[in-house]
Parts: sequence; C-alpha cells; structure tokens
Amino acid sequence: MLRRPRSTPPEDDQAQPTALRLLTQREHSQRELFQKLSQRGFPRAVIEHTLNTLRDEGWQSDARFAASYLRARLARGHGALTIASELRSRGVDAEAIEAAWQEESPDWFALAVAQRRRQFGSADLSADERRKAYRHLTQRGFRHDEAIAALDAPPEPD
Repeated sequence: MLRRPRSTPPEDDQAQPTALRLLTQREHSQRELFQKLSQRGFPRAVIEHTLNTLRDEGWQSDARFAASYLRARLARGHGALTIASELRSRGVDAEAIEAAWQEESPDWFALAVAQRRRQFGSADLSADERRKAYRHLTQRGFRHDEAIAALDAPPEPD
C-alpha cells in the first residue's frame, strides 16, 4: 500500500479505516492508537471521536488488549511487576489489569521456576550463579519471594 507524503495532511474520514487496519494486526490500547493516529497527522478531535466509536462498537478494548498482552508476556517469561508496569505505560487502567490477572490467573511461582530453569537449568547453582539468577528474575518482574522460591526449587524430575 502506498503511503501519502507527510506534507499532505490525511483526510479525516481515513482515521477509522487506519485504526481498524492497526487493530487487525494486533490488539492496541486506546493510548497506543491515539499515539499512532497522532503520528499520522490526524487532528485530536477526529482521533477522540474515532476511538470512542471503535470502543463503543467493540473493535477496541483495553481489557482485551491487557489479556492479550499478559498472555504474550507470560509466554516470554516475564513477571507481574514488569507486565503491570508495561500495561500502565500503555494507558491500561488498574481495573483492566486486574481483570486480565483474574481471567488468566497465572501461577507466578511456577512461572518464576520455569524461567529460572529455562535460563539457568535445573541443577544446583553456585553462590555467584544464584545471585545472577536472582537478579535475572527480579529484572524480569518477579517479586523477591517468587525469585527465592525459584532458586530453591528442587531439580526437575527426569
């Protein structure tokens, strides 16, 4: 698809098709869509009207975005602290984040153990390796107690 030059402002009636095209690629939060439409040069009033229409018609949902984002980040071995922070930075409110937690109900301890084993194996770790693994887990968003439990987890059965 050809893009029109940036010097030409987009037609206001193209905001909704542009937003829908973005939503067909992946879920987006309201804030993300607002930013992307702003970058394309649509006026604020047009963007707000478009986003309200898409939300009211069910095409865009921050709760659906939060659930989708949560699943993707869980699969990549991230903890609750990181995921919640990233969702907040994308404009998702605490209520939608909590709804995603309830829907998915992840076992954070099991996820921390899985991430530790994926990154460091299931064998016993030396003191230096334990520090490195602890730092790795906490930087990925696992809480202190989850990281310690992952480090103390028994070896994986064969």
